[in-house]
Amino acid sequence: MRKLTFLLFLFFVFTYVQMASAVTGNGQVTVTSNGNPLPGTTVTLISKETGTEITTTKTDSSGIANVTVDEGTYIVEAGEGENKTQTEISITGGQTTSVTVDLPPLQPPPPFTFPPMAAVTYGNEQTDDFPLTASEDRITDTINGVQMPTDVRPGDLNDLNNRFDFDFDWNQTSGTFAVGVGETDSFHPFVNVTVGRVDVSFRNRNLADPSRTNLFEGDGFVFGVGADAVVTNHHVFGGGGYHFTGYYNVDLERARALTAPGGTVTLDQIEVSYYAHQVRGFVGYSFGPVYPYGGVTFWFREMTIEGAQEADFSQTAGFPVVRRIEFTNEFDDNAAAALIGAIVRAGHFVAGVEATFGGDFTTVRLNAGVGF
Repeated sequence: MRKLTFLLFLFFVFTYVQMASAVTGNGQVTVTSNGNPLPGTTVTLISKETGTEITTTKTDSSGIANVTVDEGTYIVEAGEGENKTQTEISITGGQTTSVTVDLPPLQPPPPFTFPPMAAVTYGNEQTDDFPLTASEDRITDTINGVQMPTDVRPGDLNDLNNRFDFDFDWNQTSGTFAVGVGETDSFHPFVNVTVGRVDVSFRNRNLADPSRTNLFEGDGFVFGVGADAVVTNHHVFGGGGYHFTGYYNVDLERARALTAPGGTVTLDQIEVSYYAHQVRGFVGYSFGPVYPYGGVTFWFREMTIEGAQEADFSQTAGFPVVRRIEFTNEFDDNAAAALIGAIVRAGHFVAGVEATFGGDFTTVRLNAGVGF
C-alpha cells in the first residue's frame, strides 16, 4: 500500500512538472517607424538562453505580430536586411505581454546623380529662333598690294531678326564624372565634370526667300562643370544646383559653297563658340528603383559666330584687288523652362532621362552608367 501511494505521488509530481514546463503565454509585438505602423515586417523570437530561433511571423496591416510561446525571456528581432532592431520580451504563462519595436526610417537608395558616379551622356539642344543681339562686318580691300582702311559696318538688328530665323541645334556625346563633398544620410552635395564631343548645326533661315537659307555644320570638343545638392526624406527628394556647358572656336563648314560674283573665293572660315549657364531646382518622389522628378530651370546662353572670307577680284578689275570680310554675330537668350526627368537605379547600374521646355528652346539629356 505504501509502495502504491509513493508511486502515485511520483506520478503526480512528474505530471505537475510537465504541465508547468508547458505553460504558454502571448506576445504582442508592434513594429513602427517614427511612430507609424509597419505592416508586412518580419518578426523573429530568439531564445535568450540558447540563441535559437523559436518562431518567425510578419506584422499585420496594423503593424502588429502576435505569437504564442512558452513563458520565458526572448529576444525580439524585427526588420529585414541591414535594417533590423532587437529588444527583449518576457512572456508570462497565461498572459499577454506587449512590446513596441521602432525601426529607423527606411532611406531609399540614392539616385544615379549621387556620387561617386561615371556615366555616358547624350544630350541635344534645339533653338528655333536664337535672338541676334550684336552684328558687325569689317571690310578691308587690298588694291595693288596696298591695304585700304577697314570699313566697319554694324548690322541692323531689327532688320536681321525680322528677315532671318537663326536656328541652332547641337548634339553632345560625353562622359560625366561626379564625386560627393561632405555627404550625410539625407544631404548629398556633389560636383561633376563633363567632357566629350559636340556636333553643331546652325541655319540662318531666310524667311522671304528660303532658297537662300544657309546651313553650317561642324564638330569639336565640349566641356562642362556643375555643383548640386539633394536632400532626401524617406521617398521624397529635392534639390538644385548650377551647371555650365560650353565649347570654343568649333569650325563650321557651309553646306553650300560661298560664291563671289566677279571674283574667286580664296578663304571661307567660320567658327562658333557657345556658353550655357543653368540654375535649376526640382522635387521628386521615388517608386522603388524609379525616381521621377520635376522642377524649373533658368538658362543663360551666349553664342558667338565669327568668320573671315577673302575673294580675289583681280581678273575682273584688271589689277590686283583682294577683299577681306570679317564678321562677328552674337546671340544671347535668357529663358525659364519647365524641367522633367526620371532616374532608374538597379544595383550599381544607373540611368536617367531629363528634358527642359521653354518657348523655342528645348533640351534632352540621356545618361547610363555606374554608381557606387
